[in-house]
Amino acid sequence: FMGFDSDSQTGTDPARSLTWVAPLARIDYLLSRSITVTAGTAPSIGEALQRDAIQTSPYLMDEPRLLPTLTSIDASVGIIVQSDFVSASVKAGWRDQPFRRYSFQPASPNRGYSRGYPALAYDDARVMYSLVDLSVIPFRGLQVGLDALVQQTQLDAADVKAPYVSPISLGGFVALSLLDGDLESRVDFVHETARSSDVTESNDISAITRVDLMVSWFFHPNYGMTTGVRSLGSTQEFWSGYPLESNAFFLGFRYRW
Repeated sequence: FMGFDSDSQTGTDPARSLTWVAPLARIDYLLSRSITVTAGTAPSIGEALQRDAIQTSPYLMDEPRLLPTLTSIDASVGIIVQSDFVSASVKAGWRDQPFRRYSFQPASPNRGYSRGYPALAYDDARVMYSLVDLSVIPFRGLQVGLDALVQQTQLDAADVKAPYVSPISLGGFVALSLLDGDLESRVDFVHETARSSDVTESNDISAITRVDLMVSWFFHPNYGMTTGVRSLGSTQEFWSGYPLESNAFFLGFRYRW
């Protein structure tokens, strides 16, 4: 049982409340010591704080009626393979979202800004997705991981695919540990295919590829330092008119006990 209750925030918008009764179930079946078949559904309700919405997407609205995304069904089936050196999983699922918050680029400038500030809206949505995840340790100190997500999010009332949702997302990492773990390096990459920015599906944003690099060194049994670069060489946009940070250098210190 879940739901929310929201008062009018502008004085003109109506109050909104929604309650839902949804099943929660999970079944695991062990085919062998290292292979597990899973099935189930896990309903959820998202965050409704402005802080969370701003972290998810840049937007500019006066007193937004910020309501959560409610997922009544998140049904999936999958298989998990786990061993000493290989971890892999494949999952396919379907989400029923009777109330989904989404961002989109308005046709006219929003609050006088013509670029970079999407608006927020709500609709019923249906999501079909497939997820593959693989992690391999070819030898001690080296780990390689790959993951892929294929999804389609359909908005019911608008009868379009949800804006700012890439149909294919690819990711991966390479992590290397040397000197008994005192020296660590890691490279992460993410690739997002082109996505529409509006509900007309006529304004596609180009695909993006982001690469992050990190190196950590413990010069003392307890003390170390970390440095790296985020979005190496990237000047691309995920949000229309809102470029990603490029070559963001960072430096920090670490403590372990």
